This record gives sequence, C-alpha cells and structure tokens, in this order.
Amino acid sequence: DAAGASAGTVCVVLGAGNQPFLSVVDVLQRVFVRGETVLLKLHPLRPYYAAPYAAMLAPLLGKGIVQMVPDAGVGATTELLLDPRVGHVHMTGAEATALAISETLARNPTAPGLTSELGCATPWIVTPGKYTPTELKNAARIAVHSKKLNGGSNCLNAQVLVLGEGWAQAEEFMEEVIKQCKESDTPACYYPGVEKNYQKMKAHYAATGKILLDGTTPSDVTIVDCGVYPSIFDDAATRNEAFCPILAMVAVAGGLPAMVDLCNSDAVCGSLSCVLLSPAAADPGEVEEALQGLHFGTVAHNVASFVGYLGLGTGGVWGARPGESRSGAGFLGNLRRLPGVTGQVVRASPLAELALDPSAVPPAVVLDALHAALVVGGGRLGVLGAA
Repeated sequence: DAAGASAGTVCVVLGAGNQPFLSVVDVLQRVFVRGETVLLKLHPLRPYYAAPYAAMLAPLLGKGIVQMVPDAGVGATTELLLDPRVGHVHMTGAEATALAISETLARNPTAPGLTSELGCATPWIVTPGKYTPTELKNAARIAVHSKKLNGGSNCLNAQVLVLGEGWAQAEEFMEEVIKQCKESDTPACYYPGVEKNYQKMKAHYAATGKILLDGTTPSDVTIVDCGVYPSIFDDAATRNEAFCPILAMVAVAGGLPAMVDLCNSDAVCGSLSCVLLSPAAADPGEVEEALQGLHFGTVAHNVASFVGYLGLGTGGVWGARPGESRSGAGFLGNLRRLPGVTGQVVRASPLAELALDPSAVPPAVVLDALHAALVVGGGRLGVLGAA
C-alpha cells in the first residue's frame, strides 16, 4: 500500500459515482486507519449527497479533519490534484480515469501517491459435480442477483460464468440462470455511457450467433457464449469490465484447476473479487485448493463477493490483489493492521441452505419502520420506540 499523505498535506478522496456510500467509507478509511486529513470531492453525478454527507461526517467536518468540495469540472479537478498541499489521492472508478489521474499527479512536484479501487470482470466458477435441484437453483439465483445489482454498474457484479467443459448439468444450470434473469426484478441500467458498451458487446456476439439470452432493453441481462477455453475462446466479454448487464459464459477444458487458471489469467480482467460455487458432493480438498489458488483480493465461496465488502467493519479487506493493477492499488479495511495481507476468503453455508438470499425483499413492516425512523423522524431512530 502507498505510504499515504505526509504531515502537513491532505489526502484527496475523489468520490465514486455508482454507489454513494463508497465516498463515506473511503473518507473514514483515510481518517481513522491512515490518520490523514481529507478533502472529499463529490462526484459530478452525486452533488445532492453534499447534505447527507455533511450530516454523517459532521464531527470530522467540525474539527477541520474533513472538508468537502463540489465537482467543478475537469479543469478544477486537475488544478486540485496539482496543488502541492496534496499528499495522496484515493479514488474509486474506472481504469481509464485512474490512468488519467496518475498522469496528472506525475506533474505535481510533491509526487502524491495514488490508491484506487477499479473494476473487474468478476468471474464465478461453477465447480463441476452433482448438484441437487435446490443447489442448482440457489447457485443461479445468487449469480443473477449479483449481475443485476445497480443495473450491472458495480465493480463486483457477476460478469463471467465459468463452467467445466462437458459438465453434465451445464445445460440445466444455464436454463435456470435464464429463467432467473427473466423472472427476477430488473433494476434500470442508468449509469452514463454504459449503454454504448452494452450494445457494442451485444453486437459482437450477435454477429457470430453466440447470444444465449437476448435482452430486449439495455437494462435486461444479455448472456453471451464465449466458447471453450483455451481452444475456441472469444474474450471480448471477459478482457474488460462490462459495467453493464452483459453476462458471459465460458466452458473450460481440464477441470477445476484449469478453471482457476483461466480466472487468474489476463483473459479475465482484474483481481478485485471472484466467486466459487460448489455442491455438497464436491471433493472438499479440491475445493479448498481452488479457493487458495485464486489470485483475487476477495474470494467468496457460495456467496456473492459483495459480502466481502460488508466484512470491512469486522476486520476484512477490500481491494485488488497486490501486484495486479487493473483493479487498482491498495486495500480498504484491515482494521486489525495484520502485516502482509494479500486478500481474504469469505465462506458461506452450503448452497442447499442459502443463509443469505440476496433476492429476498425485506418485509413491508421493516421498510415502513425504516421510513418512519429515517424520513418521518428526521433520522432519529428513537421514533421506533414511539411508534
């Protein structure tokens, strides 16, 4: 991890555009874990979060530890990054944006460091083996939900389904995935610029007749067939982050070790997070070897990798695998300050149980209570006791 801002300088946090809570987490990381003063620049898509951020960060703002500025365009941001009082920059965003920031910082005479959380073509390995109907359904459910989160515009959305060539249940699994795509709720794909990427990828595979599910709108999941790795493999949907509702499927010859090798290769973009699904009938030794062999910042077993991000508050870490740059540099978390951390493995209950059902909607009474506490009650949770 980069050294961070030195005494007498500040860390500039460039706020994320896709998820508003990320900016707050990034600020808290730099203040409480790295011991820095922070200047938060809001993302141009999220100027209306200035007031909520101010409420959440009020103690730090009041002491002058944190300050916020609105986005004022590329020119103003460049001027900010070239200020000699900037000792470090942390950003969450796209690979191209990180490259542009790095080039700008190279012109700053104080040579500020840069940490970043970028994208990933998040692979989901479906371990070959015998799945029960419940296991197969649950595996498809969590994969599809992960693909649809935030309209597909997250760094941890499922992007590549990795199946074993000749796996007896491959067709059954993909049928369940398609069924879940059609029947589950579909959030709007709203993020600027992603529709162009969606249409480009879709057109590429349509030209070769390799579309397994053709989404009717840019918010609908389109599933494309990348072929068999490594012999007949089209990596147009795996070599870069999609950030849209494109879901790729690739078959891999050679069993579970070869599937791990594909995920670790340059054919799959990034190293932020990945998922390995396995049935109860799978060999536990082979599964464990695969989990340990995946070179990702977060390796999730039988659960979506966003759970790894949720683990930050309990000592977990989130970030690219050290040494791999396409998903960024540096970690969030590691509250226990463990030395030499390179990533984390997140383990869930067997697929037959699905302790965390990401597609389940909270009961109406829970949503009503939260509305009363946070909206009607002006954020005072005490209103719940009076309800």
